[in-house]
Amino acid sequence: MKKVGNFFLMFVPSIVVLSFQYFAMFFIMGICMLFLFAKGQGFMEAYNSMVEFLLNPDVNLTLLLMFSTMTICSCGLLCHYRYGGGIVPPEKKEFNPLQFAGILLIVPGAQILSNLMVSVIAALMPSALTAYEELLEASGMGDELSIAMILYSVILAPIGEELAFRGLTLRIGRKALPFWAANLIQAFLFGVFHMNIIQGSYAFVLGLILGFVCEKGGSIYYAIFLHFLFNFWGTIIAPFVAELTHPAAILLFFAAVIACTIIGLLLFIKGMKQKEAKRLRPIQLENVHA
Repeated sequence: MKKVGNFFLMFVPSIVVLSFQYFAMFFIMGICMLFLFAKGQGFMEAYNSMVEFLLNPDVNLTLLLMFSTMTICSCGLLCHYRYGGGIVPPEKKEFNPLQFAGILLIVPGAQILSNLMVSVIAALMPSALTAYEELLEASGMGDELSIAMILYSVILAPIGEELAFRGLTLRIGRKALPFWAANLIQAFLFGVFHMNIIQGSYAFVLGLILGFVCEKGGSIYYAIFLHFLFNFWGTIIAPFVAELTHPAAILLFFAAVIACTIIGLLLFIKGMKQKEAKRLRPIQLENVHA
């Protein structure tokens, strides 16, 4: 019966995180309406002014910053106090330099995979790509970089989303399901959370990778590190990669990405084996002495 409860509890973090988005939006709407009423505007006039105000990209970016801060505070505290220190790993041996190096090399491959998925979906559903681009513009995350956009997309969003989906959803799911099933569900919820087909598709695949890295790395820090790098590449590095137009340069870039991904996977797996050997060594010594 407890497993059934944990299964349904898996969906709670997603609902809570989405509620934070709406709370931040309604909070800003309420403040805006009070300000407009104080200026003597009627209801319809104030409503139209508020809608125009909310369509401002800077306002949307402010909402995202508020939402991320709320998510980090609430999910972070719950991870730490309810689930046995989910923020800080209990043992230093959970950190492995080979696994961190592996993650660093895997990121370009993950980005290329997500870009290919976007291209396929855009070819099949052009309207979905248009809606996605309009969403980015409206949220203040268009072509022009700003400090606030970098703060949100590269730092706050990865921390908040990892705490919610890998720190809580996956952890709760592991109490009810085998890892593969819990990872599949949390990745699906992570995709749905983005609320558009373009982001949702590659977020699902990224969620699977992040869940695997978190589980096999033994720490949520690995998933946060990967998420940091993934968003950093998409926000900062991707525009420079898009400048590659010469066929030879593109071919060389893809060859380098494939090589890095393969080496990264091998390093991560080797790090897993090293940590497993460290865990087994005390047990083997104890058996010898016994």
